[in-house]
Amino acid sequence: MDKIMNQVLKENTIGIWKLDGNQLYGNDCFLDLIGVPKEMDAQACLKFHLSHVHPEDQEQFGEYVRKLSEERTEIVYRFLHPEKGVMMIRCSGKKMEDGTIAGIHQDISDIVRLEKDKILETYLAETNEKLRNQTVAQNDYYKEILDELPCGVFAYTVKEHKIVHLNKRALDIFHIDSFENVQSKMRSIFEKFEYPDSTTNERLIALRKYDNSVDFEVIINPKETYEVHALAKSKVFMNPDHERIIITVFLDISNMVMLKKALEQAKEGSAAKSAFLFNMSHDLRTPLNAIIGFSELMKSHWEDSKYLETI
Repeated sequence: MDKIMNQVLKENTIGIWKLDGNQLYGNDCFLDLIGVPKEMDAQACLKFHLSHVHPEDQEQFGEYVRKLSEERTEIVYRFLHPEKGVMMIRCSGKKMEDGTIAGIHQDISDIVRLEKDKILETYLAETNEKLRNQTVAQNDYYKEILDELPCGVFAYTVKEHKIVHLNKRALDIFHIDSFENVQSKMRSIFEKFEYPDSTTNERLIALRKYDNSVDFEVIINPKETYEVHALAKSKVFMNPDHERIIITVFLDISNMVMLKKALEQAKEGSAAKSAFLFNMSHDLRTPLNAIIGFSELMKSHWEDSKYLETI
């Protein structure tokens, strides 16, 4: 299970870190994400990380670090990677029983690049607010990490379709109340998948034979009140028992889709309004020009009533 979890974390560019006083430790993925060599000592690692937080985010990051010693807290901030440049990072942590502070460090730069307008800014602000208010109490360390992810994680065996794991976000996306009810509802879960790309189903079926990965878009529970639009990626892994497992990660983009539709409708409404005003102006202007013209003629020919009759 550890190997699978490490693969999931690496696939989603998520590093694990621990802060012990003035020493910062991390797994290989974390050290790669902040751009330091594996042999760097923990004290120097902390100084390097703090010095590479974007200058405009230093104050916000300092407040985040202060809260870490009091409560579970999270942040989205910019990090200056020595090779990759500016990265958008989602970081969460909490105080552990031994007094250290541990958490996750996730590169969400690709998600940020999907949208460069106000829709994304709103999404990030709302995400930060939701992350600050989330409280999750779990005993299993790896399960807690997966439950902290903003995306759904769904893993099952290829041969027997036995569900290995669903994190909390996946349960919400599939509209299932608990993990205990998942296996009996697996068929109905897949039946409520709708793929905008007609080739997606064939590509996913091919995963049963070939160790590959598939990126796709999916609508889950279409036409239901809890319909979800998601970007997803399925990849085949081998567990320690040499069973082939498909792990799928779902990123909910429903809010973005709704906002885009609302913007498109607003643009269409504005265009219709402009067309109406143009047509109405034209329809009024034509008879008014005639009335004004005959009125000018009538001023010079008061004795002739035909102009008044025409008007």
